[in-house]
Amino acid sequence: MSGLYVLLFLAGRTLGWEKDIEANPQGYEEWLSSLEERPLDLNRASVRQLSLLPGVSEELAERIERRRKRIGGFESLEELLRVEGMDGDVLDGIRPYVTCGRKVPFKWKLRAGFKSGYRAHIWLVSGNLRAAFSGDGLKGYISWSRGPLRVVLGDFRPGFGQGLLFSHLSRAFEGMGRMYRRPCRSFGYLGRGSSLRGIFLEGRLGHVALRTFSGGTSAAGLEVRLGGYVEGGVLIVGRKGSLYGTVPLGPYKFFWEVADSGGLAWVIGMSLRAGVLRAEALVRRYDPSFCSPYGAGYGFPGRKGGEGVSWGAGLRLGRGWYLEGYVDLYRSYLPFAGDRLPSGGALWSVEGRGKFGGLKVRLRARESSFRGETSWRPDRNLTLRCRIEGAWRKEVGYSSFWEVKAKIWDGLSLEGRWTTFDLPEGLRIYELEGGPRGDFPLAVWTGRGCRGYILLRWSYKGHDLWLRIGRTFRTCGRTEGSFQVQWEASSG
Repeated sequence: MSGLYVLLFLAGRTLGWEKDIEANPQGYEEWLSSLEERPLDLNRASVRQLSLLPGVSEELAERIERRRKRIGGFESLEELLRVEGMDGDVLDGIRPYVTCGRKVPFKWKLRAGFKSGYRAHIWLVSGNLRAAFSGDGLKGYISWSRGPLRVVLGDFRPGFGQGLLFSHLSRAFEGMGRMYRRPCRSFGYLGRGSSLRGIFLEGRLGHVALRTFSGGTSAAGLEVRLGGYVEGGVLIVGRKGSLYGTVPLGPYKFFWEVADSGGLAWVIGMSLRAGVLRAEALVRRYDPSFCSPYGAGYGFPGRKGGEGVSWGAGLRLGRGWYLEGYVDLYRSYLPFAGDRLPSGGALWSVEGRGKFGGLKVRLRARESSFRGETSWRPDRNLTLRCRIEGAWRKEVGYSSFWEVKAKIWDGLSLEGRWTTFDLPEGLRIYELEGGPRGDFPLAVWTGRGCRGYILLRWSYKGHDLWLRIGRTFRTCGRTEGSFQVQWEASSG
């Protein structure tokens, strides 16, 4: 019977771990008892498994994983105390359930694919040494770390503060949960988009970190953490500079950054998490002459300068229902010489999501669009989803898709989607389609037509093979086809 409780508990892993415990507390206790006999290996456990341990949040589990990747594995449980947010009480609570297995001396992963052209990625990990290379644009990096020291040689994008000068993501504010940006702690960069190429150095002493990098752009930065919570930093990039800070006070978190890069820019905000309520507010301003090619995460594409204010709130209504909304007021300038008249506007969004038995429902309204989505999972091997979206300006357009995901048998799964769209001139709808691991096809629908694709995935003994075939049909009679294959293998 105890084994049945463990299976029932693990079968509910699609919920958050707090909901798992509430739904089946006896199964959770049986699962912990099984870990006393066969403890969880910290050097191989996933973030999901770590977050199920008592006192370990999902955020703390992610930090444990990042620390493990950085040092190559834990040699003793006491090394967990070097992870931000871990203390002696939490460590004592999980000590009976975890152990430190043998470090993996060498790990590798290879990903190769063909889409519009051949591309390949390879990752290598051996102790304190990490390396990654891409045949797509000849990007890559080598990283070495030992204790408080770290060196990265190659391509990287160092995150800093709230992203005015340097940020992994450079996009305008899009909704709840995106106002506050945690400074990025991963500096090796292997992907598309602009990056720095050169050498990056980092040294730590207690809660003080000194970072410097040199290449096409040279900079030096100093970051300080007080008590592991309050943090701030200064970054100097030639004649440019930035200063940022973050201060948590109970359920509140206050954050700000000021940057000078040809002009002055600043952002200040607050976030609140208190029980069923989440709230955020942010104020920002950019001088028209401010220019930062590696940041400006709150700017508006195609415009220069301006100011804005955003606020939003989210409420957990109970029984799996959530309600969120935000408003963003802005004023900015068009990038024309001599332009002095600002143009303003407002963005708003209201979203609700929840469950009716086994049916998930999601509704979202924005200033010029409406989206409704439902998904149904009759069993663990089959998921059906449907979404309808309307957009309007002077005329009204729409897009809709029907999707099925199915596990055919162990190791073989299928995903298929059929989309129809009818949009007047000047309107477009964006849709994120499914693809192989590491690839996220973004479709942009204009005009009138339909599209379908099939994605097959086969897994066998550490190997994964994806095959994706797509076809687009336009009312003008034009057709477009796409074909993609990707193979991935790793040492585990």
